[in-house]
Amino acid sequence: MPNIPIEISTATQDAEEALIGAILVEASDGTKDFVVDISCIVSASDFKDELNQQIYKAMLNCSEAPHQINVARKMVELGVLGKYAIAHMSHCISVSPNSMDYIDFAKAVKYYSELRRSGIPVKSRTYSGFDI
Repeated sequence: MPNIPIEISTATQDAEEALIGAILVEASDGTKDFVVDISCIVSASDFKDELNQQIYKAMLNCSEAPHQINVARKMVELGVLGKYAIAHMSHCISVSPNSMDYIDFAKAVKYYSELRRSGIPVKSRTYSGFDI
């Protein structure tokens, strides 16, 4: 795949939203097992966007499948259900290209997190994987 210059912050947001949307869609059948696979790859601190970080933390702490209602309830329990959280979760569902690619989205979130933490200027970065 050719290296294509991109804006890392835009790619980060896209990856985070795709992952959250994929988790919400996958959880709609009542399962939660796949969240363990994701949590082995990405932690809440890997999310750049604070709202995405809070939603992901709530997902990890859900005792039931992390679909939108359970995540909202958990966010209320954690005291972090903000004004736009539910609308943002709906947005993430709508922009997630494919819920079955949640592992790839988790890897992309981790990749962009490592880029941000590396300290190398963003302009020298290129996109070389993660087709999201």
